Amino acid sequence: MSEKVVSSLTEEAIHLMGHSFGGVIALALALKGHFNISKMSLCEAVAVSVLEKNNEVQEFLVKYRRKVSKKPLTSGEVIDFWGGKGVFQSLADFIQEGS
Repeated sequence: MSEKVVSSLTEEAIHLMGHSFGGVIALALALKGHFNISKMSLCEAVAVSVLEKNNEVQEFLVKYRRKVSKKPLTSGEVIDFWGGKGVFQSLADFIQEGS
């Protein structure tokens, strides 16, 4: 989906940015090689490989990876995991629909 959005907006190289877990997502997108990237800015990117040693995070990642393989849009679960249960539901509809 992100590839479609970017290609509909520009054919030029982009500055890809991500904060926190979004930094990990930005890095994953960059590694896929589907974007022409001129720069990347990662702010407080979560080091998932380090966090995998934490049981709670490990359980979340196992479930998340399983769900992502079946349903690519699972950002609500990431937001609830980091922000607390119900945070995603409290966001405006247009934000939920865009995730």
